[in-house]
Amino acid sequence: MCIRDRGEGTHDLRGAFNVDEDFIREHFDGGVVPNGHEAVHYMLAHKESFIESDTPIFTDVADDDAARWSEIQKTAGGAPIPPARRAALDAVGQ
Repeated sequence: MCIRDRGEGTHDLRGAFNVDEDFIREHFDGGVVPNGHEAVHYMLAHKESFIESDTPIFTDVADDDAARWSEIQKTAGGAPIPPARRAALDAVGQ
């Protein structure tokens, strides 16, 4: 289970998934905020490039931790966003 010590709510990446503040500063752009539904979808859309980056993603587990990514996937399933916005998130940084 993740420690929820930073950020509020189940979609806030910092508290719900222990995403590092430096990672958020470096990788979140395009109008995506780390505490909304879009955040979990953005993480999934760019999972591989985020894992390959030099900036650590999580503060408590390895960047490629399957259980953590599974939690993010599950949360995204309960965090709907419009299809057009999902397509825009997929295109950010590409």
